Amino acid sequence: MRAVAIGWSLLLVAGCRSASDPPRAGPAGPAFASKPAVTRDGGAVRIAFAATGETDVAVFVEDAKGHVLRHLAAGVLGRNPPAPLVAGSLKQSLVWDGKDDLGRPAEGGPFRVRVGLGLRPAFESLIGFRPEALGGVRGLATGPGGELYVFHCYGSAHPHDGTTVCTVLGRDGKYLKTILPYPANLPEAKLKGLKRVDLGNGIKVPFIYQFETRSMIPGLGDLPSQRPVVTRDGRLAFVGVQEGPQPFAQAGEARLTVVHTDGSVPEGGVLRAPIAPLTDSAASLALSPDEKTIYATGVRACTHQAVKPGSKGACGDCEHSGNTWEHTAPDRMVYRLGWGDAPAESFGRDLGLKEPVSVATDQAGKVYVADLADDRIAVFKPDGAPAGSIKVSRPQRVEVHRKTGAVYVLSGDKGLALVKLTADGREVARAELPLGGKGGFFPIRRPVMALDDSAEPAVLWVGGPLLRVEDRGESFGEPVRAVPDAADGGPGSIGPVMDLSLDRERGLLYVSHGWRYHTAAGTWEKLTAPGIPMWPGSSPSSANGTVGLDGNYYVCVGNYYATPESIRDRSSTMANPPGSKGCYLCRQGPDLKLRPFPASGEQEGRLRAPAMDFGCGQTADARGNVYVIWKKAPADPGDGARAHALYLYGPDGQLKKAKLVDAEFAHIRSVRVDRAGNIYLAVGLRPGRDQLPPGLAGALPEGPEDRDAVNGVNGYPLLYGSIVKFGPAGGVIRKGSGGLPCNYGYGVATEVKGAQWLFPGASTVASWKAPGNIMACYCELPGLDVDGFGRSFFCDAGRFRVGVIDTAGNRICWFGGYGNQDSAGPASAIPAPELAFCWPQAVAVDDAAAYVGDRLNRRIVRVKLGYAVEQSLAVP
Repeated sequence: MRAVAIGWSLLLVAGCRSASDPPRAGPAGPAFASKPAVTRDGGAVRIAFAATGETDVAVFVEDAKGHVLRHLAAGVLGRNPPAPLVAGSLKQSLVWDGKDDLGRPAEGGPFRVRVGLGLRPAFESLIGFRPEALGGVRGLATGPGGELYVFHCYGSAHPHDGTTVCTVLGRDGKYLKTILPYPANLPEAKLKGLKRVDLGNGIKVPFIYQFETRSMIPGLGDLPSQRPVVTRDGRLAFVGVQEGPQPFAQAGEARLTVVHTDGSVPEGGVLRAPIAPLTDSAASLALSPDEKTIYATGVRACTHQAVKPGSKGACGDCEHSGNTWEHTAPDRMVYRLGWGDAPAESFGRDLGLKEPVSVATDQAGKVYVADLADDRIAVFKPDGAPAGSIKVSRPQRVEVHRKTGAVYVLSGDKGLALVKLTADGREVARAELPLGGKGGFFPIRRPVMALDDSAEPAVLWVGGPLLRVEDRGESFGEPVRAVPDAADGGPGSIGPVMDLSLDRERGLLYVSHGWRYHTAAGTWEKLTAPGIPMWPGSSPSSANGTVGLDGNYYVCVGNYYATPESIRDRSSTMANPPGSKGCYLCRQGPDLKLRPFPASGEQEGRLRAPAMDFGCGQTADARGNVYVIWKKAPADPGDGARAHALYLYGPDGQLKKAKLVDAEFAHIRSVRVDRAGNIYLAVGLRPGRDQLPPGLAGALPEGPEDRDAVNGVNGYPLLYGSIVKFGPAGGVIRKGSGGLPCNYGYGVATEVKGAQWLFPGASTVASWKAPGNIMACYCELPGLDVDGFGRSFFCDAGRFRVGVIDTAGNRICWFGGYGNQDSAGPASAIPAPELAFCWPQAVAVDDAAAYVGDRLNRRIVRVKLGYAVEQSLAVP
């Protein structure tokens, strides 16, 4: 046992170099002390070279077309290099036996050997990037120059965990910039008041205030529908909901939140006046003519009709988590507030409103309130006295032209109409809009509208999808979609990339189980297959796909939330095929035709999950053996909720070994295998008692209490896990197994037995549903990939970067840094960092490039995998 502990200690030291380590090869960078030489040695080929200092190396054998047919060796030179590199030496001599990666005699000569020192990832291109593309529109506001500020949500795996983005469009609908998440080039002085994470070496990145919604400003989260406002001096105000201590966006305190129109922080910080103590909705705002007073209405509050037993009645304790409108009621108040932190006060004494949902002001300061339940626009003087009423059916939003006094109303329920009225209520124009209905965003999320009266003609913006409508006097122009569909037949914007997998032999990149990208031709192909539902942009809770080393595409499909009844009557939203019992795995060839598992015994030759639960990752080796992470059935004694294990099946679908890697919890994800049969997993645990990985320890609190985070919850320990390598025999993750002591969640102890190494620092590799910890979903798979050398490429979303480690557990490099979508490479508006990510979610890799799913920037970044120095020589 002592020898095992010593071995683990050495491997952990080798695998845990921090990002602040000095360059291994010295200030001059990697260089050859002896240039590579290739000679014949009988029937074999010998490759010899030496480096000037400790660095990483990669040795390829290529055919006449430059295709890599043998990954001979790669890793960090030094005390613990992977075989066949020699430990303790910068001088290496390797032998190629003339065979390819599969052990077959190499074909396609003449051959060349390529040796590279010092992996240097570099920006190459963006794929599926369309910055003007929008998610679900949640708020619209216009600036004094006609700019449109669009709050929209992206990145959700299911309702209430989206991330709000603020995109700025011109008056003509053309993309201008993104201000939330805030730009990477803002100096620290302009971000004063926002918590930042110091990574050392002068690098700071945003702090994640609310980790399931990836909020970098407190209360932004999955923003409820609302009407923000913009001032003439460049302030943008909206209503943020300070979510409760659960990861999903939920009921909490509604507060005025203010940023500058460049994304920076105004003096006094972003959080201002409280508006409502507990709500699951935001408010419609309006400015007085002098812009010193803000009016707010449209708040809804929980009615506590379904409180959990034993709770204190807080909205977050309700069965619906404060997110279902059937369990909330409208606040009948209109509030008045300033720009400070003084609580909002009521406007007027008793306005007689039934369900106020929107507010606007005119040039004289009169206040117009859309009273949805009373079918009217109520008008008040600045002191709150009644000033009239305009009848209109079901007014959802109201706007008033500051110059002409025209009143614009978004009216209706199942269908919506834009109505123009005079101040005395006479209808001037009407346009039916292609919005509304229970099948879309409405009425769960209210429609939103903003008026641009900065020039003629006046423009009405309505969302979503975002429509632009011109006021032409006594009529409206035809509603035009501000962001039209892509013209090339592809997806245009690929959206929030949830998973990636690469067929390296054919150059086919599978994206979010909906599209396939041809990397050589640069063209898109829609995925289809009989019997397999396809949901573009779907989450792993519904489907996820992986290309195995055998070239087949393995798709895990199904709905954990489905019941046997919903499966029978097809009422489940995830439409499981008839006769299925939860989730299952299908196999498709590169032609997308189904390739059944004959021994599975299931309809259409599927592999069915042992329990009703979605799969958490799958792959196949070169022989077609299939590795799948399922919920165990039955559970073992002592298992936590929904404990998972890795199952191994033969190419025919026959179970070869259940619980190849057996865990006591549900925190193993994204399995990959190398040519030797080694197993790589993303696991939601860390070594020893450290709740944070190297580089974050000391920079963040290591427990749940953090006054800078939303409601005192620090989510970083729940985001961070490790990459773990097991041999072909697998292993066990269980307390009392006699393995390496580890922890998950907020310090829950466990042990890892049978692993060769563990590298902490991967995120999001969540451990959320841990005993006594925060309860949340962990549907999202971390995008781990392993290349032909066995090098692991993995995402660190919490630090906005990607890591690379060799097959012995040594860190090769980190690449990437924080940037919103205006950081789009060296030639973009914000050129640094060169490789910019905003929540890297997935990575797929071949010999030439790494493809990084940049989730919140809605794009794939193609990263060239070059070397500081390299040399190619012919094989004699």
